[in-house]
Amino acid sequence: MKIIVVSDSHKDFHALYNTFDQNLDADLFVFLGDGIEELEDMQSIFFQKDIWSVCGNCDFFTTKDTIGTGVVQGLKILYTHGHLYEVKKGMFKLSRKATDENANIVLFGHTHERFCAEQDGILYFNPGSISVPRGCKIPTYGEIIIEDGKIASYRHVELT
Repeated sequence: MKIIVVSDSHKDFHALYNTFDQNLDADLFVFLGDGIEELEDMQSIFFQKDIWSVCGNCDFFTTKDTIGTGVVQGLKILYTHGHLYEVKKGMFKLSRKATDENANIVLFGHTHERFCAEQDGILYFNPGSISVPRGCKIPTYGEIIIEDGKIASYRHVELT
């Protein structure tokens, strides 16, 4: 199963469209906030795709949740924008939530910096930003492959 993880499009319709269009073979898209308006357009255009999403701190006038969970091949995925867990200050609050939720994979955005780490059997993954990246300054999204109920691979992909 191929999962595409996207965050922080910040009104950049074309960056989000290109991410979807370049990954038509994906089984699941997970959008981590700050671009709900563009995401709604993607849901109309790519209506056949499975899309999980949450809102971010810059998504105003939405009723979307700020955190979500789902299960893929027996692995529990917790996904959130990250601002309510103060991820810019560290991973403490988010890792407590991950433990409380018995998550196997934690997806978050907000920092605009790509990040991945495995800690206590949990994968923490931030895809970076597809429109306003920090750190490496290259727009990125994430790809996670799950096979036979295990994480087979994960990587950051530069948006072309």
